[in-house]
Formats: sequence, C-alpha cells, structure tokens
Amino acid sequence: MSGFLEVPPCPGSMDVLTVAGGHLSLHGWIFQPGRAFDAVAAHVDGERVGPVRLVERPDVAHAFAWADDARPAGFALELDLAGPAPARVDVIGSVAGTPAARLSCFMPLPDDAHPPDPPDALQERVSALHGPAFRAQGLRMFTDLVDQTARLGIPTAGRILDWGCGCGRVTRHFLARMPGASITGCDIDGEAIDWCAGHLGAGFVRVGPMPPTPFAEGAFDLVIACSVLTHLPADVQEAWLAEIRRVLVPGGHFLASTQGEYAFRLAHRAPEPGKTRALVRRLVGSSATAPRLDGIVDATLDPALDGIAPAGYYRGVFQSRAYTTDVCSRYFDVVDYVERGLNGHQDLVVLRRPA
Repeated sequence: MSGFLEVPPCPGSMDVLTVAGGHLSLHGWIFQPGRAFDAVAAHVDGERVGPVRLVERPDVAHAFAWADDARPAGFALELDLAGPAPARVDVIGSVAGTPAARLSCFMPLPDDAHPPDPPDALQERVSALHGPAFRAQGLRMFTDLVDQTARLGIPTAGRILDWGCGCGRVTRHFLARMPGASITGCDIDGEAIDWCAGHLGAGFVRVGPMPPTPFAEGAFDLVIACSVLTHLPADVQEAWLAEIRRVLVPGGHFLASTQGEYAFRLAHRAPEPGKTRALVRRLVGSSATAPRLDGIVDATLDPALDGIAPAGYYRGVFQSRAYTTDVCSRYFDVVDYVERGLNGHQDLVVLRRPA
C-alpha cells in the first residue's frame, strides 16, 4: 500500500504504464490548479526511483490554458527493474520540498486483458474511450477507490455493489483483485449488463431508472458509484440516495463521484458554440473568465444513453461541494469529501449509513 495516502490526488494521466522484459515505462502529465510544482518524483512500491525526466506537453498545456496560476508538468520514466514486477506507482508533485499532490495507479496485471474488452460502443458509452485507454482508466479509478477505503479504514472484504457499473469499467478490477469480496453490479443499460453477465460472471442485475431495486434492505456493506450522480438531476439524485441508504447495512459506506468545481471550470473554460460570455456568466453566477460553481447545474441533456434512459433523464450535472454535502447529509453521515478524488477529475464523497 502507498505511503502517500494523505497526499491529495490531482489531475493528470499515466498515458503509458507498462512492465515488459524487466523494464518499466511511465509517461504522462500531472497538474495541480493553483500551485506549480517545484519537482516531480516517482515511487514504485513506496521506493523512490528515477530520475523522472520532465518533458514538454503542448497538447496538455493547451487544454489548461485557462489556468493562469500553474501549468501541467509532463514526465517520463524508463526504469530497469532488479526484482519482481511492482504492484503500484505513485507520481508525486512537490512544492518547497513537501509532497503536495499525487497521481497513483496499480500496475496492470497480465490477466487485465482477460476477459476481453467490451464492444467499443459499450466502452465509449461510459467513457468516450476504448481499448487500452479504457482499461487504464478503469484501473486508475479502482486505485483511487481502494486508496480512499484504505486511508479511512473502510473494509472491502464484504458485499460490494457497483451501482451504475455500465460494461464493468471498474467492476472487472474489483473481481480480479478482490477475490474475497462478493461483487454485484447493476445498471439501467441492459446491453451492458448482458455483456457483463456473459463475460465477467454472475452478479449483474438490470435495474430501472428510478428506485426501488430488487435488493434487500441492508444487502451491501459498500456501494460505489463512479460517474453516476454526475448524470442525474437533483430530484432523481435524492430518490437514489434514499435507495442506496436502504440497501446499505447500517454502518456501511457509499463512495460516489460528482463533477465539482474543478470539472466545472474545465468544462466551462470557454463559451459553448452559440453562447456568449454574458450568457455563460448568467448561467453559472460568476465571471466568464473564471466561472465558479454555486449549487447544482443539471439542465444540460447528455445524449450518451439516448434510447436507453427515459427522455430527459440523463444529464451532464455539476454540483458544488457545499450542495453535495448538504443533500447527502439528509441520508448519510458525511465522512469525507475528496476534491478530484476519482481519476483526478471528479470529486469523491464518502458517506456512511448511520448505525
């Protein structure tokens, strides 16, 4: 387990992360809004390795041109391994000699390519990615969830529900790396559920777009939701929060991602085609050059599940930290709120059903 769990996660990407023939290749970028890193280092299974070579990433710099207080740092590491294949890697950005942010991922396993990837259409429906990038994103999201459960002492050996599992982007890693847990996945996408049941095994259930689910009260010890609340308007969110509370055992935990301030700023860094800056400012309630998120913004339709979800159901939703913790506290104890805690992009709220 990483010795850096108290270091906050940050945006970034491990574009290349491979071990072959006793050689590790690691290439990507790391970024922390509001502060520029003095140094970037890599740690393999907790041991510092390197040196890490800093590289120019004009493609990433262009995407973050709106952030005038810091710039992403590109990095590259080529390392010959003396021992067995490592389990994980942490890339640490430091400010004034102190670790300030991290980018972490478990190492891919040889079996990660088995079972095969879902059809490209199913992968892109949930991630806009396919192939190795889809598997890598799921593995990093799995790493983030495991890191937070480890940091907070949340057990992961019991009954786990992946609510909104899609075609198993994250579920496949739970199944492969947590053989002692009982894993269930559910989704409204029947095609994705059928694929999971046929390739990942039993334990996948199609549910309706609104509760209730067929699960018994207290059926699960842990529920995860990766980019599910990010697509549900306010009233639908509340209905599902009540249902997740019902299916959790008292004292059980719910980890759910949201699109918070960082995701909102990234999405609204420039006006959408046909919108003026004045309209953007009016919609988000702040300056057009550096918009701020206040409450919940849930009016934009997302066509990704057209023909699967009811008309008007699936949205692109952003919500502030204050809004999220206020609504969630009506149903759960709020244990923690981790900014950019899932995949360096979405915030992660950690909830517990009161005992």
